Amino acid sequence: MDSGIVGVVDLSTKVVSRMNPKHESICGSVKFIPDRPREIVSGGYDTEILHFDFVQGIVLSRLKIPPCPVVGGMGLAPPFIMSTAMSSAGIMAAGTADGQLWLGFGGEKRPKPGAPKKKRPKKWEGLRDEDELAIKVAEGPIVAMAFDDSGILTISTLLGVITRYCLIYDQEEGNIELDKTWQKQTKRIEKVNALVVDEKRVIIGGLTTDGCGIFEIWKR
Repeated sequence: MDSGIVGVVDLSTKVVSRMNPKHESICGSVKFIPDRPREIVSGGYDTEILHFDFVQGIVLSRLKIPPCPVVGGMGLAPPFIMSTAMSSAGIMAAGTADGQLWLGFGGEKRPKPGAPKKKRPKKWEGLRDEDELAIKVAEGPIVAMAFDDSGILTISTLLGVITRYCLIYDQEEGNIELDKTWQKQTKRIEKVNALVVDEKRVIIGGLTTDGCGIFEIWKR
């Protein structure tokens, strides 16, 4: 909610469960965590990512995204969290108002190449700061994003610059790098609101210059 409240609705009983605490500003994104039937994660304009056990309604972990370094004496927009995505393998991505792409790998189900197999933890560990990657990839807000599998992420800026990234594992160094595979501009959408991907298409929703709602459907 715009008040910062995060909640879950049980569609079978219509019972609403509200989390405690809430975000200090607008909460614009909530995701369920794959294979964690009682855990969700949310991103807010307070620049925080909150990870909840929604059955108990409590915070399990949290992360605050710092702003980009000031360039040329001019500060950019704060790192409001504008969009999030969760892969089927438990990798989380978040896009900010200052053009940062944040990736958290601590909750990934599959082991990294060369790493020993570890016991499944009791809770998702995707917000650990030792397993994160943050990089400035855009000059404007990243307002929409989606994984189409555990290693491919598509993002969109507010003004419709669509970029696709593949996550590359460096087996020797044990690091993960972003490989930009393509970048395109929307044709008629002036401001993007949403993005969905599947194995064949990229679907982008937004507004035209005269304020009409519109979808663009691209072949991948």
